[in-house]
Amino acid sequence: MQPVLPAHRAWPLHPSDDSRAIERSALAGTPPQALMERAGLAVARLALAAWPTARRVTVLAGPGNNG
Repeated sequence: MQPVLPAHRAWPLHPSDDSRAIERSALAGTPPQALMERAGLAVARLALAAWPTARRVTVLAGPGNNG
């Protein structure tokens, strides 16, 4: 398993058109629910790595596909 923090390399930022193409490619072979489960797990791991002693979590989600 890779450590979450600190980042040992720069992560690229993608324009929205590129992000949509990446999502289409990922969705082609995976059910959408599986992708959202992976995203949720990744966020939970990041939160635990950043704040391991936190006792509460607040989740805010917007109207878009990815909140």
